[in-house]
Amino acid sequence: MPRSASASHSQLFNERPIRYHCVRIRHGSSVLEWQPIRDKELGFDRGQMARKVKSRLALRDEVDAAERLGLTKKKTAKKAAPRKSRKKKAPSEVRVKLFWGVFSQSLKRIALFEFNQKKQAEKKATELSKDGKSPHFVQKVKEVIDE
Repeated sequence: MPRSASASHSQLFNERPIRYHCVRIRHGSSVLEWQPIRDKELGFDRGQMARKVKSRLALRDEVDAAERLGLTKKKTAKKAAPRKSRKKKAPSEVRVKLFWGVFSQSLKRIALFEFNQKKQAEKKATELSKDGKSPHFVQKVKEVIDE
């Protein structure tokens, strides 16, 4: 707005000029165009100013003076509610027994032997992998025992 004799002081200072920020619009790695964006679209509101920070000491003095004059009521400390006890979960005891398993190359269990029968499990694995067939191996297996 051009300055003229008829323009009042409030008109000159309340209407701020619009500022533009240029933003690149990207498509992939190339820049397509430049587009102007107003201040308000970016979230800058030029009408607000920062507030003056009051010191904590000054605020404390104001509260103390109000208490002395009896303008405010003193706060009474509330008792903390007793904490609810949480139930402790009893550890569920799961019994597990150890076996020797004979497995194929695709991890399919072929046979299951007791833990003290490791030699029989290895013998079974060598029998299954003879004559150029797929190799078999022995591995520990844990199984849950239902009582």
